[in-house]
Amino acid sequence: MSASPEALHLLAHRASARPRDEDDWWGSPIETALAAISATRHPTAHREQAERALDAIERWRRANAPRPVSADAVALALTARAAVTLARRESSLTTAAITAVAHMADRTPEVVPELHVALACWALDDIVPDRNEAPWPSLRARLSAGNAYGLDQALRAYGEAIAAREFDGAQLVQRLVTQVPTSPGPTDAAVVLWLLEVAIDRCARVLHEPEPGL
Repeated sequence: MSASPEALHLLAHRASARPRDEDDWWGSPIETALAAISATRHPTAHREQAERALDAIERWRRANAPRPVSADAVALALTARAAVTLARRESSLTTAAITAVAHMADRTPEVVPELHVALACWALDDIVPDRNEAPWPSLRARLSAGNAYGLDQALRAYGEAIAAREFDGAQLVQRLVTQVPTSPGPTDAAVVLWLLEVAIDRCARVLHEPEPGL
């Protein structure tokens, strides 16, 4: 069975909207923040959805002080990214996100998933362009600690490239070509698709289309 990209896109929209409740909440802070960002990456017709999701995550931030766990740190970072994209940047939100991510990076690596580190790097990439400023030194130290295998190895490669003082797109492409799983299971497949999309978006800023592997 096959379907057009347009039909698959519509199915993806329906599936992603299913968890949303009447308060524009997607079940958790990190999922609601991701929903806001996803809507900003679509045509302007989806802006209202992005604004409402951002409003929901801001209500969470004001009403329930985020916990010192990696999921909430990532939610703050993603919220900061969505706010900047929607021209609603707040210094207090940006500061809170940076502080939370730096604290997350200083925690024992075993309690912070590689996916959370990669998401935080993606969220703050353009918000904190100076790689000598927080949270980048802490993230670089975290990404150099211990070993990663399988999909986590590919996520770490992305995180290391984003957190590096100088972004090396060619090296990231070559690392992902060999490290991204070629036959991921259903759960990992969603992460692989996200990783490839954001890596290609980032590398395309500095590499030409004929770059091998891009």
